Order: sequence, then C-alpha cells, then structure tokens
Amino acid sequence: MSTLEVSSQKKRGYNEGKRHFKSNKRQKKDKPVKEGSNEEVILADIRALLARRSLQDKAAGSASEVNGDLEPSNPSALPEPFTEIDVTVAELSSTGDGLALNSDSTHVYVVPFTAPGDTVTAKVIKHFQQDFYSLADFVKVVKPSTERDDGLIQCPYFASCSGCQFQMLPYQYQLAHKKTIVEKAYQNFSGLRPELVPAIGNTVGSPLQYGYRTKLTPHFDGPPGGRRDNRNGIRPKFEEVPPIGFMKKGTRKTLDIEDCPIGTDAVRRGIKKERSRVVREIDKYTRGATLLLRENTERIQKDQKNGDAAAEAPEEEKNMEAQVVAVRPQASDDTIIEDRGDYLYKKTCITDNKATTTEYVDDYIFTNPAGAFFQNNNSILPVFTQYIRDHVLPPSTSSGTTPKITNLIDAYSGSGLFTITLSKMFSHSLGIDISPSSIAFASKNAALNNLPPDRASFIAADASNLFANITFDAEETVVVIDPPRKGCDESFLRQLIRYGPARVVYVSCNVHTQARDVGSLVGGMEGVEGGAGPGKGVYEIESLRGFDFFPQTGHVEGVAVLRKKESSGGEQHGAIVDAEAPDTIAESNSTAGAADGVEDASYSGGRDGVICAWDLNLDLRSSSDGHHRSSVAAPNDPKPKASPATTFRQQAQAHTHWINDIALVQNNEALVSASSDITVKVWRPAAQDVSPPQTIGLHSDYVKCLASPSAHASWIASGGLDRKICLWDLNGVGKKLEIAVAEDEGIYRDKGSVYALAATNSILASGGPESIVRVWDPRTGKRVTKFVGHTDNIRDVLINEDGDTIMTASADQTVKVWSMTAGSDKSGLIAKTDFRNVAEMDEGLSVAVCQEHEGVHKVISAGEYIWTATARPSINRWNDVDTEAEVQLPETYKLHRSSVATTKSRYQSPPYQPSSPTANGAAKKQIPLKCVLRLSNTSYFPTIQARDVESPTSYSMSSATSAKEQSETTSPAPLARKSSAVVINDAELHIMLPYHTLPDHSIEGQNGLIKHVMLNDRRRVLTLDTAGEVMMWDLLKCVPIKSFGKRHLEDVTPEVNTMESVAHWCAVDTRTGSLTCTLEENYCFDAEMYADERELEETIEFRNDQRINLGKWILRYLFSNLIDEEIRRDEAYRQQIQSEKRQTLQRENAPGKIQLPQIGMNGWDDHASGATSVATPRASNGAYLPATTPGLAIGLATPAQVLLNHGTQHHRTLSSTAEDGAPLEKKISQQSQTRSSFDKVGDYFSAAPHPSAGLTSPAVNGKPAMTPSDAQEDQRTSIDGEKDEKAGGALFGKKFNMRMSFGMKKLAKTQTTESVSRPAVVEEKEEDSDSKSSQTEDKVVDDNFYGTIQKIRNAYDDQLLEGAESLQSAIAPSLPNETPVLKPPLATTILIQEDRPEAGGVADLFEGTVGSLGLQADLIEKVAPMWLGDVLLRNQIPFKEIVKVSFILEPYQGILPSIAADGNNRLNANRMLRAKKILGYVAERIEPQPEHPDPNAAKPEEYLELYCQNQLLPPTITLATIRAHVWRGGGDVVLYYKANGRKEIKHVAKTPPERFARKSDGFEGKPSTDDSSRQS
Repeated sequence: MSTLEVSSQKKRGYNEGKRHFKSNKRQKKDKPVKEGSNEEVILADIRALLARRSLQDKAAGSASEVNGDLEPSNPSALPEPFTEIDVTVAELSSTGDGLALNSDSTHVYVVPFTAPGDTVTAKVIKHFQQDFYSLADFVKVVKPSTERDDGLIQCPYFASCSGCQFQMLPYQYQLAHKKTIVEKAYQNFSGLRPELVPAIGNTVGSPLQYGYRTKLTPHFDGPPGGRRDNRNGIRPKFEEVPPIGFMKKGTRKTLDIEDCPIGTDAVRRGIKKERSRVVREIDKYTRGATLLLRENTERIQKDQKNGDAAAEAPEEEKNMEAQVVAVRPQASDDTIIEDRGDYLYKKTCITDNKATTTEYVDDYIFTNPAGAFFQNNNSILPVFTQYIRDHVLPPSTSSGTTPKITNLIDAYSGSGLFTITLSKMFSHSLGIDISPSSIAFASKNAALNNLPPDRASFIAADASNLFANITFDAEETVVVIDPPRKGCDESFLRQLIRYGPARVVYVSCNVHTQARDVGSLVGGMEGVEGGAGPGKGVYEIESLRGFDFFPQTGHVEGVAVLRKKESSGGEQHGAIVDAEAPDTIAESNSTAGAADGVEDASYSGGRDGVICAWDLNLDLRSSSDGHHRSSVAAPNDPKPKASPATTFRQQAQAHTHWINDIALVQNNEALVSASSDITVKVWRPAAQDVSPPQTIGLHSDYVKCLASPSAHASWIASGGLDRKICLWDLNGVGKKLEIAVAEDEGIYRDKGSVYALAATNSILASGGPESIVRVWDPRTGKRVTKFVGHTDNIRDVLINEDGDTIMTASADQTVKVWSMTAGSDKSGLIAKTDFRNVAEMDEGLSVAVCQEHEGVHKVISAGEYIWTATARPSINRWNDVDTEAEVQLPETYKLHRSSVATTKSRYQSPPYQPSSPTANGAAKKQIPLKCVLRLSNTSYFPTIQARDVESPTSYSMSSATSAKEQSETTSPAPLARKSSAVVINDAELHIMLPYHTLPDHSIEGQNGLIKHVMLNDRRRVLTLDTAGEVMMWDLLKCVPIKSFGKRHLEDVTPEVNTMESVAHWCAVDTRTGSLTCTLEENYCFDAEMYADERELEETIEFRNDQRINLGKWILRYLFSNLIDEEIRRDEAYRQQIQSEKRQTLQRENAPGKIQLPQIGMNGWDDHASGATSVATPRASNGAYLPATTPGLAIGLATPAQVLLNHGTQHHRTLSSTAEDGAPLEKKISQQSQTRSSFDKVGDYFSAAPHPSAGLTSPAVNGKPAMTPSDAQEDQRTSIDGEKDEKAGGALFGKKFNMRMSFGMKKLAKTQTTESVSRPAVVEEKEEDSDSKSSQTEDKVVDDNFYGTIQKIRNAYDDQLLEGAESLQSAIAPSLPNETPVLKPPLATTILIQEDRPEAGGVADLFEGTVGSLGLQADLIEKVAPMWLGDVLLRNQIPFKEIVKVSFILEPYQGILPSIAADGNNRLNANRMLRAKKILGYVAERIEPQPEHPDPNAAKPEEYLELYCQNQLLPPTITLATIRAHVWRGGGDVVLYYKANGRKEIKHVAKTPPERFARKSDGFEGKPSTDDSSRQS
C-alpha cells in the first residue's frame, strides 16, 4: 500500500498523506471485508464478471468456482501504481464504479465516473492480486459510450467529489441500472434459488433528480500537526481556512465545495452561510468539525375566508410562481417560500444539531432532532409511503376473502414515519426503537397527527429483543422493519421467524444486507422453528422493488414484501384479471368511447384532445321482444352477411390534453368529455349551428371519469385526482353539487382520487385507490354507505337500473359483483357475464368474448356488438355472444360445484348429446367450453371425469370431500369410480380461449407520436409514432424534414446527431400524440446559433460570426401576421392623433406667422450649435444600424484590480452589447445601473473604449459620442424613454404552444416577469430638465401584450406634446439580417396558456393558427404577455445574465510565449465563443501588432491551432461544445495553442505586468499598489 512519509519537524499540509482506503502507514494488514460493505459488493460483481468472461472450461460454473480456478495475476504483468492506462469499461458495478477488463479478461480495473462502453484513461492506484482487481482513478474520457452525456453534468466538482457517480448518465438509464443492483443483490447475497425470487419491479424514480437532499453534512479537517500539538500541551491553531466540503473520490482528502446541486435550495443557501461563518470563526476551532445543514419546513395555511395568503401579501409575494417562488419580504435571504395549493411552505436551513426540524409527508407532520435520522429525499416520500400502504395488506386469497390483519409493529421506528402513515389502516400500531429520544419525538408526532395512544403507541426497546412482550396475534399482524445499513441482527431474525407474523415489509437503504436477511426469512435459519419445521423458511417473497432516494448516486432503497406461506394451493383468478394497476388511463388516440343507439353513431376521444364522431351504419336498436338476437355467429361459422364498415363523420378539438372519459347525455344529443387539462366540456354535434365544445366545469387536477344517471338527465357527474366529485348542470347553470371525497372518514389525502363513477337518479357510487366503494346521495352530497373488500385500486363501477346492485372491478384481480355487461383488464381479455334466471350469482355464466393485444381502456356494448379501445389508435368492433345458448361439453367432462346447494345449471349434463334441431331445422348455437370462465371457487364448473390411477398422465388429487360434493351436484347418474380414482383439478387442465379471435371491423386512427429525442443542436427532433416510423422534424420550420422508415429510434439517433452543445430554449413532448414545443420567457431566449451554420432559402449578407437568437427567430415568424396587423393599426393610430392635433391647433384669428427670436437672443441658439431635444426622432424601423451580434468578452476568471491605461490603442472589431457585461462581473450600485454602455468594462471584442476620470469624449449636438456598441445599447433602451419597470410580473405566467403537422406546439406556462433594469444612455443634462415631466413614466399600462402598444402610443403622445410635426412608427420588429425569413405552415396551431397554481394546472387563454393570428389580434392583445409584445413589436428580449465558461489558456509544451505577463491565464468568456476568436485573442498577445495591417494577411486560425484533451479543435467549435463533448469533466477547461508552421511568428516584446492590462480587451492584470491608490 502506498503511503506518504511526512517529517516530524514539518507540519503536514491540508489533505497531504491521505490516499485510497486504508492508507495508514502502521496498518500492516488489510481489515477483513465487512458483510454488505462496498468491498464485499464489488468483489461479488468482479467475480461474476470474470466468471462470465472466463475462457476456461468451467466458466459456466459459479463465480466462486471460477475464482478458485484462476491464478492470481502476475505482478510483472500489471502496470506500476500511479501509471496511466487506457481501458474500456465493460459494465457498472453495484457500487456505481465502472469495471474494465484487461486484455486477457483475467483482471479487473475499478474506475469511477465511467459508463459501460467508455474508453477512458485511468491512473492505477493499488492492486489486489488475490482478488483479481485493481483500484484506479478516473483521468479523462478517450472515447465516450452512447450512454454517456456529459452535457447532463450540473456540478463542477463531479468526477472529483465522492458524492455522485451518475451525473453523466440519463436518468432513465440510472433507474434501469438500479434495478440490476437489486437483482444482483438477491443473486449474490440471498442464497435463494432463482425460482424463489420473483421478478424485480422497475425502480420508482424520484420526482426531483437535483435539489432533493434535505440534509448535507460537509466537514473540514483539523489543523496540520494538531494531534502533536495536543500531546505537547500546545493549543492547535489554524493558520489558514481549511477546505470545507466532502471527501475526494478514492482518497481521504477533503475537497473544498462551495455548492452542492443535489441539495435543496434552503440547504444550498445554508452551505454558503455556514462557510462564511467558519471563515469568520476559524480561530475558535482547535480541531476539525462536521457541519449540519438540515432543511426545516413551516406550513402556513392560506386564509380561505378572506382569500389566500398571497392576496393580502406585499406585491413581491404576489409574483410567486406555482412551485418555487420569490423570497417573502418579511423573511431573510435564507428563506424559501413554496406555494402548494392550500398552503405556503416556508423552507429554512437548520445548523444546530440540538434544534428541532419539521417535515411534511403529504398531510402528515413530523418533528425530529436536526441531527437525527430521517429520510433525506422528501420529494419521493409521498410516493414511497403510498407504495407501502398499497402493499402492507395482502390481496384476496383463493377463496375470495382477505386475511384479517389488524395490528402493525414498526421495528426500528425512529420518529414514527411508518407507524403514523400506516396507522389508519390498523386497529393497533406499535412503534419500537432503541433510542428514547426517537420514541419521545415519535409520540409527539402521533399527537400532532391526532392519533390517540390506542391507535399508535411507541416504546423504547432493543429491536433484537422485542417480541417477548408482544401480545398481538401473529396471524393478524404485519411487521415493518427499516434497519440501518448493516441490516438486522441474527437474534432479531430468529425472534421474527419464531413469532411468525402474517406479513413482513422490509425497507432497507442497503439492498445487499436486505437480500441476506430476506434469504434467512425465506430459506430458513438453522435450528429455528417457524412452523414449517426446524431450519425451514416460513415466508415467500411477494414483491421486490427499488426506490431511487438518491438520484445521481449508486444508492437504491429496497422494499421487499413477504407473506407467510400457505398450506393450500395457489389462487384462482376471476373473470377479470388485472395484474397491476394501470399507470394512467388514456394512453392512446382512442381511450374513451360512447355509442349512440338512436343515430347509430359512435364517438371516440384520446390523447390528442380530439373527439371524433363515426357513422356505424348499423341498427343498434334492440329487438321488439327485448331479448338478445339469435343471429350472433359462432366462432367458426361463416358470417351470414358482410357487416358494413364504419365511416368518419366529424371531429372537434375539445381539449389540449388527454381525454380520459366521454359520455352521451340528453337523449344522445350532447357529448360530455373529461380531460387531463382539468376541464369538463360539452359538445353538441347534432346542433344546426355546431359550435366548439364549451366548458361546463373545472377541477383542480386531472378529470378521470364521468357518469350520467340516465339518457334524459339534466346533469352529469365527474370525478378526478383533486379528490372531488362534481355534479354539473348540462343547461349552463354550472356546478350543482361538490362532494369532497378526501374529507370522508379515514381517507388519506393522496388516496381520495376518483378513478371510477356510476350514477342513477338516486345514488352515486365512486371508487379509487383507497379500495373502498362509496355510495353517495346526489341530492345532498352525503355518503349513504360504503363497501369494503377490494385490496387494490377500483377501476370501474356500474349500477343497475333499479339502483339495487353495484358492480365493481378492481386491480386486485377480482370483480365483486357482475351484471349483464362487459368487463376487461390489462391483459386485454373481454368477458361477458350473465346472471339472468339464476337463484345465485355463482350459477351465472361468464364467457371470454375476445382478446385484445394489450390492456383495454374502454368497453361499449350496444345492439349485437361490442367496441373496445386500447392504447393503439384503432377501435375494434366485435360480435356479441349469446349467453342464453348452452355450453358445449365433451363426453369426458362433468359438472363440479364445491357448495352443497343444488340448482339448475346452464351446462349440459354429460354424456354429451348433439343438440336437437330447432323448428326451422337449424342447430342452435352453443358456447364452446374453452370460452367459459369460472366465476368463483364455489360455482358450477365442468371438469374432466375421473381417470384411472393407472393412467399414464398424473394429476393433482382433490380431497375426498370435494369428490363427494362433486358427485352430489352433477349428473343424476354419476359414473362408477374406483376407490383410487381422483377428480382432476380444473384449473390445471382448463385452457381459456376467446370466443372471437378477430374483430368484426376496425376503425383505424392516425398514428400518434409516442417517443422523441431532441438532438444536440436543439433545432431538430427525432420522433417515433405508433406505426414504428421514425421522423426528423425541424423546430424552426415547424415541419418534418426526413423519414427514416420503421426503425429503432436509438439506432437512428447516433446517425444524425452532431457534436454541439446548445442551451435549452424549448421543451418538447409528444404526450398528446403530436410534437409539442413549449416556450417560456425564462429560457426561450437562451439559445443562439451562428448565421453561417443555417441553410437559408434566401441569400442574406451577415456579419462575420453573427449569431441568431433561436427563440426570437421562431416567434418573429410565427406571429408575422400579427405584426403586420399591428403595423397597420399603428399607422391608422398615428394618422388619427396627428389629425386630432391639427384640428385642435386651428382657431379663429390665428396669426399667419410668428416672429422667432434672433440668434443669441433670450437664450436661443442655432441648431448647429445648440443641444438637440432629448426625444430626437429615430428611424422608423430601427434600420439605422445593422443587426448586431452580442460581443464575446474574454475576461479573467480570477479577477485582479482594474488598471486604467489611457494610452492604450483600441482596435475596432465587433461591437459589444449589454448581455456580455463586465468581464470581472463587478457588483454595481443602483445608480450605476442607469448609466450608458460607456460605463461598461470593455472587452476584447468591443469597439468602445472605456472612459475614465479626466478623459473627454467628443460630442455631437451636445450628446456624448456613440460607438456602435452604444448605439445598439441605445436601441435596446425603451423607445419612449421610460424607466424599466420593476422586475417581477403577473402572478400567473403565459406560455405558447406550436402544433406541427400532428398537433400542437406549446408555449409553456411560466410566470410573466418583466425585464430587469438595463443600462440607458446618459444624456447631457439641460438646465430645464428638472422642469420637464415624463408623462410616459407616470402613465400606467396593462400587464399584457396591449401594454406594449400602450407604451408605444404614450411615446407618440409625448412627442406631440413636445411639438413634433410628424410621427414615425415606433414598431420595429427584427429585420431579415437579424432573423432570416421563416415560413412556418399556416395550419400550425398556437396556444397561449396561463398557469393556474391554485387549480393545479393550466388554462387555455387563446387558440389559433399561424395563418389566423392577424384576424385574432384583439384577443391576443388581451391575453398574451407583455414580454411577447416587446419581442415582436420592439425587438427587445428580456435581460438575462449570459452564461460564461472558465478556461485556462496555455502554450503547447511552452513553445510559444504565454498570453499573460503576470502568469494569470485563467479566463472566462461567453459559452458561444468560437475557437477562432480564442486564437485571435492569442495572436494579439503573442505577436506585435503592425502599424499598417495587411488586409490579405493570414488569419490567426490559419496559422495557429487549438487543442483540448490532445484533440485538434475546429475553428468554429464553441466553448460550450468543447466543455460538453471534448473536455467532458468538471473544473476549468484546459486549452493549448500551438503554431502549425504556416507563418513565422514574431514574439511580442515583454511588457511589465502593471502595463499589460487593457480594459478594452477584457483582460486585466494585477496592478501595483501605487497604481491602485491612484485609481481610487
């Protein structure tokens, strides 16, 4: 092991002498590997990898066998420690490290921060020859894998800090890998046979992937030599502030960390605060310390009576966004306010270990000591605790009953998370923990949540000896255990097995020790009797699943649900099987359906928000006798006649999100739809004047279901995820009644959602995730009764016409009651059950009608047909089945019934006799036995007659009782049986087949988009539709540009992707089946591209390196018709007000002329020498300057003092704009914010010299000289001269949607915030300036698009008051040389939406198309945000600080001189800076500048080259791309420049450091003390 010797006479520096793992010099032997530790886990992964890769004959054996056959690696064949090698990563280990094999696959290198397929350079640190692996440090990526995306990295310390391992991996890949971690844990550590471990469920992701940790504990080490000083009686003292942060990967060094992006906002603010405190108080410390940063939450109830809290709050608080909002004015800068519907959440950071913190999980409140354990990812806790609630109780057994479990024991309870969140499900809940402090807080938390001691109690005891005094009946008890990382003690597991609770839920932050413990519970423990015999296991695994509590890391939380083994056989499935509750209903273009029996029409709606009407061309009316028609075809019979095809009638764009349910009302003349856009709408397609669907009601969350009491009713009920049932009047009166399901007794807030509804005029039934059917009175809203029995989500509810029978179908695989209707499940099976003319429901008949390819979302039955809708875009029509027909039984079958009751059955009694012909000679249709489903275990069902014991086929034996019962309830003349004969278990032999294998007809829908990939240039998107076709779209043109046919999206992506890094400017999704682009003010102007990269239809001359803002570009031409309309209106307005002014100036006896004073009299002056008006008219369209591109400043990343050098020669190149700012990012005072761009620190690419004290700039007409940079800045200033309004904006933000060919393209909802104050040109102050009033500033404008027009018109009024004779248009949209012409399709849909945080969603304010925007200008002016008006009419985008990249610029191998005389070569610049600009920067500093430049001289990029990671960079590559795709790591990018020999480079003369700085080029040296004093 490598160590570092340190002299005893010299203090060790910070972090010196600390290396990988156990690096203490005195430690001669490695410590034994701990059970469940990272070392043990990675050893198992290494052995498994070597076993798979071994070329020896025994490679197919176990890992340990192969490991035993391999010889330790030859030391001479291994690289020397601390040498660098290139390796290719084979796989990721369960610890998050990459595993790479050597050339002969006999040795593994463990390399962190890598992805499978990466080829990386690694530095070997230590060899473990006996274990066939070596530890290595990650150095750099040589060739990235397809899974790696360094553009996802958000932390500058990544690849150094040991906290995160996966920031370079897409999140879905992280979740998939964590599923394999759980799988490998049970393979390697449980000791169970594979058949005893069920399939691992997909890992449940965290809602937040960053900003989720509510607790961080950074630390710092003690002073060097502190222990020696203590021994010598000397008080240790810090000579400098030590690094404060976390451990560096693979070492014992502390990495200085200023910010951690996985911490919550409150915790991240706490980091900065605590670091500052330690710096101030470092002299108080004599040794190292660990800092506590814990988030605390205070929940503030909004005042419902007087409006919410924000209504009476200061203006700043009203501007809060829906999720994370501005800091409350009365709070400090350390406070975060979150608006969550009914409450405001006040977040602060606690740093005192003894303080008390508060957290909320849903509506449950928990207080804890700040330093105590509590789950650190609050965002996933609601999902996590809901999963535990869903699985803590068992599903129904084979008999249809649910075991009675009334008691809960929460071992390792802590402060009571599980005891409290599960308590309402049990009669008695007991939490046990070894810590008295935790028990005290748990009891307090129970009281805070209004739980009496008899429902939730806590005791302090050692969990290893807790079952001795437990009085709960084990068969009625479930035990939840959440032990520490080391897992459960062996004594605890022995007690648990002996106690034998009915169920065990094992939660663990270490799935490897969990697998070990579960292996003991399932496989048994030696000498322990649990009821199945000594040493035998008494439990079986019901489910296993991981939860991602810590995104970006290799940790995964495991949940194992165990049930006690039953002595009897397995469970029987009912007629409807739903193995898993659907994630979301409505996933296709045909998710809801309704049939119109009067007009023979059908309606469908789906994820595209469109409702379609179809002509069925069928007679769906029932026969006159009311019975089912007998013309239903048998499975293989030829059809009597061809069924007519379904044809399209009409459609309506009803919603902007998925349609979850539709229902026909008012005698089928109206159709009501419920959508995830939180609206309930009614459409009347049969009206003479068909109008678009109208909104009749709003929920505050997704609306999931509808129920109409009858065809003639005047109201309809809707239910949704807002936990409310609303009754809406269909005649426009509005809401008739609201039922708050969540307020019903015992419902958890997150379980009150309504998934299913059924209604009659007298009762209303609802079901949802709480597994209880509730019956309500629709007249009063009061609950009438409830039915308990299901153990999972209720998916459908039906009520018969009399209102005396309610039928429910659940995801627990059971249907409690059936009626004559159709049911379906996620397997796609459609079943029809008939209970007519029977005494008991067990005697009914259930037939498998048909089988869909996937889960069925909606079933409609009318006439002789059944319609089904699935996730596919088509709707299938099936022939119905006549359930009055007899079941066809072969001779070898006989009836079987488990109950003693005997009643007439519909099944024919064997032996089988052919059906007698009917009167007309035709044989009556029969139902094949293979199509019949068993209703219950006690119902009649045919079974094969007994076989002889000598039969070659063996079958399972039923009990003698069953045999006797069978003989009593079947044929009158039962067959004789031998004593050894057996009754065949019908579940083993009966194979179900559907009655119909193919649909009668299909209504084909369009192929909607289901998946997309945004390419690196963020201008193109690949999409995959339901037909499997891959298409490429151009987001700027709004059209598809190329089809790749039916291919895998993952295969096409690398073929067309480019190596670019472009800022996020639009959000793309395909959830509605169409390509939707969302533009928000906060980020839609962040991305740019160079004009020379775009292929344009028209030839336009651009300046060198001109950039185009993508957001401004697309908005300019999406709204081009609106701009034309506003220009026309502006012209009319100017003519009107000028005409009105001329009329007011006309008066009687007005003089024909006026005598003007002579020159020099009364202070008048001539125009040539006098000052011009402040409001000098400008060009009408802003064309007096060419379109400019913001400059690209290179500045020192490590600032030095500013040295003014008035004698510096300035080179005019490309003008700068306000977005670049001063390269040193200096803080400026409020006064300086209103100065002109002259006051900005110049940069290398700026033509504007920086004025200083005593430096006079020439003036023209009394106005300061203006450089191109200043002119552009002046152009960006408000036209009417008014002050920039205060930052902030409306409470709700606006967003846009643009629909491409398949649908709409959205502009996302955001908070509308006006631009921050921007620098304005400073005018020469005139003597009468104080007397002038700014009328424009005093006028109030609307906070919408029309507000921009008002500001323009107010400026016109000011000009007229100042005596202007004519008005030039102030509308100045961007010109083609700034935003080249685009021609989006006129049919592209534009939506403007508004955030509705109090309603939990968004509202559509406007819908139109590109071609119709000019005609809808009045509405757009009212609903569109002001920032859109500023962009379109004034060519002003909201101000935002530009993103810069820090880099180090070095000469390659020191051949060329350094760019910095003082040695400071750490710089920063705009992320869009191209490599050739950096080379130009280098050339100016290493070569003398000619007095007379040669226009034909070679450009710097022609004779200089730039390298990064030994890769030659093309001249057009940007800094952002270099960091993301070449550098691929944290910290500063390191660039090297060298000459290519095409030109002789004459080195510039050395300049003293204090004379080297020039503010015009953005590079600042460190001046001398004298110079500094002169500056001040």
